Amino acid sequence: MVSGIALSVAFFCLLEAGLFKKDFFGPMRVYIFTQSLTLGIAYLKLNPAMTDFQILTWAVFLGGMLSFVAGSYTMKLIFTIKPSGTQHSKFDSFGNYRWDFHCFFAIILFLLYFLPAKKFIDYAGGFPLFSPKLGEIVSAKVFIIVNPWLLYTLSFGPLVVILFGAASFSSVNPHKYLRYFSRLMVVLQIAAILLFYPGRGPIFISLASLVLLWNYLKKPISSKVLIFGMAILLAAFVAVGHARDQYGSGSIENVALEHIIQLPYIYIANNFWNLDYALNPQLISAGHPTTYGLDHIYSSLPFFGSSFRSAFGWDDFLSSSIVKWEGFNTINYLWEIYKDFGGIGIAFVPFFWGILITWLYLRLKANMQMKFLLLYSFAIIMVGLWWFNIWYKSNFMYWFWVLAIFGITELCQRKNT
Repeated sequence: MVSGIALSVAFFCLLEAGLFKKDFFGPMRVYIFTQSLTLGIAYLKLNPAMTDFQILTWAVFLGGMLSFVAGSYTMKLIFTIKPSGTQHSKFDSFGNYRWDFHCFFAIILFLLYFLPAKKFIDYAGGFPLFSPKLGEIVSAKVFIIVNPWLLYTLSFGPLVVILFGAASFSSVNPHKYLRYFSRLMVVLQIAAILLFYPGRGPIFISLASLVLLWNYLKKPISSKVLIFGMAILLAAFVAVGHARDQYGSGSIENVALEHIIQLPYIYIANNFWNLDYALNPQLISAGHPTTYGLDHIYSSLPFFGSSFRSAFGWDDFLSSSIVKWEGFNTINYLWEIYKDFGGIGIAFVPFFWGILITWLYLRLKANMQMKFLLLYSFAIIMVGLWWFNIWYKSNFMYWFWVLAIFGITELCQRKNT
C-alpha cells in the first residue's frame, strides 16, 4: 500500500507537469517526485533488509517534505517580479556575456581534471575503465593511489560539463565556433570521466546538468522523454555496476535478471532502511550524541573536519555506525539533519533550503542570467539526489563548484553601461 501511494504521487508529479505544461524541474516538484519515487521503490521490499518504518521515521520523512514545501511556498508568496515596461527576449541578458572568458576558465578546469590521471594510468596499467583494477580505483582505495587533495581536481568533471554545456546553445551564445568547441569539450570531458573514474555520481550529475540546460536553453522536456531518460539511467546504472564487478564475475548475459534488478533496488532501498535503522532510539542514544550543528560544517572545514569528529566522537562522513548492511552506507539526507539538530532541524533546515532554492528558481524565471541558470541547475540536481546524499556536508568539492560557478559567471557578465 505504501509503495502504491508513493509511486502514485511520483506519477502525479509527471502527469501534472505534462497536462498543465508546467516546468517539471521546479523545486517542490523535483523534491516530491524524487523522494516519493525512491520511497515507493524501496517499499516494494525486494530485500528482507527493507522493513516497515517506525513512527519516528515517518515523522522525520514526512516532516522534512512538509518543511521544504512550506519554505518553497513561502518564497513564492513573498517574491515579486517588477515589470520592466518593455518587451524583450528572456535571453537578452546574455548579450553582454563574455563567452571567451567563460570557455577559458572552463579549459583551465578541464586541464586540472587530468592532474591525477598519470597516477591512475600507472596503477591500472592503462585506462582504468579497461583495467581489472577498476573496482579498486573507484573504491575507498583511491585515497591510497592518489593524494586526497589531488582528488579534488578529479571532481571537476561535472563542473566542466555544465560550463561547456551552457556555452553550447545558440540561444545564449552567438559565437558559432565557441559553440562547436564547447560541444566537443562536453564529449571529451564525459569520455574522460568514463575512462579515468567511471563513478555513477559524476556521470549522472553530468548528464542531468545537460538535461536541465536543454530544458531551459533549448526546449522544455516532456514527461515522456523524462520517463525514457530514467529507463536509460537504470540501464547505465546496471552497466556501471557490472564494470565495477558488483555483479560478480562473468558476462552481463549470464547474470540472472533478478540479480540485475537487485543491485539498483538495494542502492535505492538502503537509503531508507538505513534511515529507519539510524533513527532507532537505542542506536541514537548509544552512538550519536547531539552535535549542536557543528558536524554540519564538516565539508566546509576540510582541514579541521577530522579533528572535530575524532574529538567529539561523531560518526565519519560515510555514517559507518548506522549501516544496516555492510557495503551499502548511503542514507537519506534527513538523517544528517536529525543527527545534528534533532526535530527542530527537520522543521527548519529543509524550510531554509526550500526558501533559498525557490528564490534561485524565481530569479532564474524573472531574469535569465548565467549565474542563476547554473547555480539553480546545480542546486536542483542536488535536491534530486537528496534521497541518498546531503551534498553540502559530504564533500568540499560541491562547495567549490558553487564558488566556481558564481565567480566565473560574475567575471564574465559585463554590466550594462
